[in-house]
Amino acid sequence: MFNKSAAAVLQALWWSEGLTRRELTSMLGLSRPTVDKAIKELLALDLITPLGRRPSGGGRPALSFMLNATARLVLGVDLELPHLDVILADLRGLPVKTKRTKLTGDLSDPLATLSRLADLLRAWTEEAGHPWGQVAGVGVGVPGFIVDGLVSILGRNLPTWLRVPAQKVLEERLGVPVQVNHDVHFMALAEAQRGGWNSRVLLYLALRPGLRGDMRLGASLLLQGEIYPGAHGNGATLYRAFVGPEELEDLAGEALAERLAERLTSSLVHAVTLFDPDRVVIQAEALGDLEPLFLERCRRHLEQALAGEFVGPVEVVPARVRGPSGAQGAAIGVVQGLARWPERLFDVGRG
Repeated sequence: MFNKSAAAVLQALWWSEGLTRRELTSMLGLSRPTVDKAIKELLALDLITPLGRRPSGGGRPALSFMLNATARLVLGVDLELPHLDVILADLRGLPVKTKRTKLTGDLSDPLATLSRLADLLRAWTEEAGHPWGQVAGVGVGVPGFIVDGLVSILGRNLPTWLRVPAQKVLEERLGVPVQVNHDVHFMALAEAQRGGWNSRVLLYLALRPGLRGDMRLGASLLLQGEIYPGAHGNGATLYRAFVGPEELEDLAGEALAERLAERLTSSLVHAVTLFDPDRVVIQAEALGDLEPLFLERCRRHLEQALAGEFVGPVEVVPARVRGPSGAQGAAIGVVQGLARWPERLFDVGRG
């Protein structure tokens, strides 16, 4: 039976570096017997662990407790199509194991694709030495839009999916809660938490290569660390933020960086004037050695475009989180949900 007191204690311990019974009693306004009972239950579930005794000026040192972050695991997935990044992470979102692979078969059939994805996630987790019953949730980033829980993908270089119930399909196949969101929203979430950005308003942009020599420009807006989805799930979308292969043909080096920066800025300037962000973070890792030059050109074009406008100082910086940031953010999104509703963990791993 669900114990509200145990959930409250687990939530208090989630991000702490250790709390004693007395500290939990004072923090939560619970009686000492109630806290003792909650700790006993959480220890039995292996969700917390004794940390050690605190030094004391007198009397017996108090025992402190903390979250057992490896007791359950979460999966973060970035579904780039056909490429796939997967991260197995602990309850604080720290990666335990990562994998980059490729989905095969007909990607234009969304239900079959999601079925293959579910099978792959189960098999890989087991191969990594972790029973599937240890998984508490899965986050999946998709290169499309989610409206009323339904996924639509309409990219020029991507298969067409229209109003696909991806969350429902994956939950039925995997038997665990699934969170589906735009891939760049998850990338921004990883940047905000792992990169140390604490801006009130953060505008995140990702330059991602397509399959035919093109470039996609994704965006996300974070308000006080929370993703802004918009009224219909299309929040922070950049207008016509796509650079076709015909525009990049025969371009390299400085000319390529200039063209991409010019195109990005033409879309970015409207977002900057509307949202007035504290910081603009650009993920352009795909450009390799050209990334610093590209960012410098973006700053220059943005300054020129905003000359005379009443916009506060805008800091344009490179993303700190590298590699599979979409999968990292998907795992973090699941962890944040579990930390808000820790009672969801009580039945995970039983039986």
